[in-house]
Amino acid sequence: AELARQPATAPGVALHPDHLGYVIHTSGSTGQPKAVAVSHGSLACVIGELAGAYGITPRDRVAQLASLAFDTSLEQILVTLSAGATLMLPPAGTIAPSDLLGYTDHEQITVIDLTPAYWHQLLAVAGPADPRLRSLRLMITGGDLADPADVRAARLAAPAARLLNAYGLTETAITSAVGEAG
Repeated sequence: AELARQPATAPGVALHPDHLGYVIHTSGSTGQPKAVAVSHGSLACVIGELAGAYGITPRDRVAQLASLAFDTSLEQILVTLSAGATLMLPPAGTIAPSDLLGYTDHEQITVIDLTPAYWHQLLAVAGPADPRLRSLRLMITGGDLADPADVRAARLAAPAARLLNAYGLTETAITSAVGEAG
């Protein structure tokens, strides 16, 4: 709450790590949603750590799929841009899994980050060594535990891709735990 009361930085005034970076609401899974204030310092720390953990480089083409209402969108955008990678913005609106497979192939996406539920749907329409996933070097699923059956399906569909399961609470500035899936 203290961060939220700080005045905006005036022109010519240095940005301090304790200054407010953003405010976002929790999902409310434990009751009433609440606003969480995240500092620039916390955001910068997590973005740098994740860029390293994911191995994002200027050669990557990262799909930005998360809604701007969720902090995962900040991770997708800021990790990509801070590493000098290309942020790929698919067409607006809901994208069917089969359309995302086509988009991934057409745009040569190298990194994709999906919720476990959507990941499951995508894998249900992907085939073994699916040519539409041949450009992927990293698949991330986050927000919940990766289902072992989906991990096996992902290994079959995109055998060259590294699979990660990420998790974090809104209060911990997006992602606080990343592990190899499978």
